[in-house]
Amino acid sequence: MRESIKSQDERFYSIHSRYYPLLRTIAQRRGIPYDEIDDVLQDAFLAFYEHYPLTWPDSKIRATLPPEIRTVSPFCSPQISVT
Repeated sequence: MRESIKSQDERFYSIHSRYYPLLRTIAQRRGIPYDEIDDVLQDAFLAFYEHYPLTWPDSKIRATLPPEIRTVSPFCSPQISVT
């Protein structure tokens, strides 16, 4: 049981660390006040964690994102252009 929890935590951390910089940049460019970005992203990751399996492959995770950012690589530089 502990191994299952550990692997879930590791998977969540992997998803979070992969998508957080991209989503933070998008939030900034969408005009979310700087002081609120971390709260908004925390709520978004919590909602994902509560509603979707952590075992999903990246392609399925990306399908939950809005269409205009599905094609942006989560591995690219945060200097992306998303409107």
